[in-house]
Amino acid sequence: MTRRLPALLLAAILGIGVSLPVRASELSGAQATELLQRAASAAAEGDPATAANIWKELLPWVRRHAPPGSAMLPQSLLQLGAIQHNLGELPQALVSYQEALSLARALQPPRPTLVAALLNNQADVEADLEHFAQARSLLEGSLALKTAALGPDHLEVGIGHSNLGDLLRDLGDQTAARVQLERSVAVLTSIAAEHPLALAAALNNLSRLQQQGGDWTGARQSLERAQQLRLKALKAPHPDLVLGLNNLGMLALSQGDLKRARAHLEHALNQAGQLDGDPGILALQIANLARVDSDAGQLPQAIQRLKQAQAIFDRQLGADHPSSLNNLAELLLVEQRHGDREALLPSLRRLLRARFALLTDQAWRLSPRERLLLLRRRDPSWYLADALAQTNPEAAKLALALRLSSQGLLQELQREQRLVLEPPRSAEGADAASASRWLEPAQVAAALPSEGALIELKRYLDPAQIPQDSATPLPWQYRAYVLRPDASLKVVELGSAARLEPLIRKAYVATAEQLSDATELWNDVSAALLSPLRTAIPDAQEWFLVPDAGLHQVPYQALMPERQIRLLTTGRDLLRLRQNPGEGGTAPVVAGNPAISNNLPATAAELRGVAQLLGVSPVAGRAFSTRSLKAINNPRIVHIASHGYWDEPGANQGRLGMAPPATDPMLRSGIVVSAAGSDSQAEARFSAADFLTLKLNKTELVTLSACSTGLGPRRQECCRPCF
Repeated sequence: MTRRLPALLLAAILGIGVSLPVRASELSGAQATELLQRAASAAAEGDPATAANIWKELLPWVRRHAPPGSAMLPQSLLQLGAIQHNLGELPQALVSYQEALSLARALQPPRPTLVAALLNNQADVEADLEHFAQARSLLEGSLALKTAALGPDHLEVGIGHSNLGDLLRDLGDQTAARVQLERSVAVLTSIAAEHPLALAAALNNLSRLQQQGGDWTGARQSLERAQQLRLKALKAPHPDLVLGLNNLGMLALSQGDLKRARAHLEHALNQAGQLDGDPGILALQIANLARVDSDAGQLPQAIQRLKQAQAIFDRQLGADHPSSLNNLAELLLVEQRHGDREALLPSLRRLLRARFALLTDQAWRLSPRERLLLLRRRDPSWYLADALAQTNPEAAKLALALRLSSQGLLQELQREQRLVLEPPRSAEGADAASASRWLEPAQVAAALPSEGALIELKRYLDPAQIPQDSATPLPWQYRAYVLRPDASLKVVELGSAARLEPLIRKAYVATAEQLSDATELWNDVSAALLSPLRTAIPDAQEWFLVPDAGLHQVPYQALMPERQIRLLTTGRDLLRLRQNPGEGGTAPVVAGNPAISNNLPATAAELRGVAQLLGVSPVAGRAFSTRSLKAINNPRIVHIASHGYWDEPGANQGRLGMAPPATDPMLRSGIVVSAAGSDSQAEARFSAADFLTLKLNKTELVTLSACSTGLGPRRQECCRPCF
């Protein structure tokens, strides 16, 4: 019986409810086989939750009876991982796959196809967890093993190219993605007669890339070809045929062809209604038809459909599932356009808090590049509270709570992760302003001094004002949320970004070029941006300002010498300041001019002058190193003068001849320091990410005097007051 079990393990794990009369580890081979056979006979009914429970009970038996050196146990874990993945139990699936992979790699003789399958399945889980870097490495390893074992034109190799290409598309590497996807289509076209559905899936992935690149004709042709392949291989109604129609409909919708979109999506909805046991597909079609209704101006019908889809999503997946939340966001946006503004708030609060919880839960596990991708995926519903805030005080509190909880999230998570990796300082990673906390305005107001005000400047968008024509500029606005110590909140409108940002940029350029009208231009900025704030809070003497987007370039203290200004990355910083009461920072730190071959004589003079002005001795030459920077402990002022660097993505080498990291902009930029442990004029790097770990809670001013600063693409979500 034991010799028959591995085949049964691969075929019969989608089981039924079975009560085990004895502990699974004590089952006979015949009893275990009977359970698996009964599970196989019920596979068509599809009860993965029960199957997972049965399999967890049976796994001890497999561990006990699997022949040494056999593939029985890793194959069993492979099947359990697949069930857990289907159930959405992603961490559990990851554990199963990782154990199976460790076992499979130790098999003799080697089983490269089993290892490749495990790598591929683990990559699927990593991608669902949005661990894109790990997923890419796993898929590349899987593809290399398949190619070596099966040959370059095998079915599994073609699928591997498609999977890798689709992931590269998600990562934004369109060139590499196109190479993989076109290779996949070429391989699978040669065997399309035997495997039409594999080619259809590859064409679907290629279409997504073509859409991303604006090749709408090519995208439609790929989808139409994929659907023809499915029609020849499958009998309607079938989930794959429904999704093929859905893809064609959504492509037409994105091009504004509402008639074609409605025809495809109504056909898809009709077929989805005939499917048994897959209400999620039905809900998706209902929601997508609602988008056609919305674009056609049929808002009551769109709302009705979205509510119908919401009931299905909530019942099948749970109210906090990402699909349920995405549908709720769409529903609230349509209701706002329809004028149902006041009734939105309870559902909007639930939506934003649940999304924030998902965001922080995922972001902790991601690399910086992956985290950045996640934070960019914000639909207009994130701005709904801002749109309601002018007339609804509770909406204003919700908008500020979201801002307090999420502003600076990217850098704060990265800082805390890096601190955790440094054992002597790991305790500093957890504090009252932890990025995983949702904060209400009253919590932050309690940290304000009696004559203080927190001014959260925000660039926002009213979703109802987004133009249908994608070529029309988005109507971004600026606003200030002004919080006082008694938790009172004022909303101060500052005007359009189209008016403010050119004013600021013009004054900034005039200052940099030492033009005679620079002072006059900054006065114009002050009148437009700061006069409304002075009027709103005439009695507040200490302003804690949190700039946003283009407002980071304003010299606030110079324009308001009568006020005490402190710039913050996020209002959460007030909680950290309250945690560290007492005197101000320690003695200033003046450092730079590393001992490298490309010396900086002017920098040496700069350091001497600044150090003399501040009454300290400069840290320079070989003493200016990573170690000396990490020893910084809350100085009142930090002045650093050195070489700076910025490495373009994909560059072969950095500006100073060093190989740059591949993706993370926080690692591609920084300053040069002296290398440790050598008397030579070697150089080392101290990245922007390294700066996040420095102790600067009581520091009032940090100045970076270096070349190659302020370079690279500006992202609204990354702007912050740094140097």
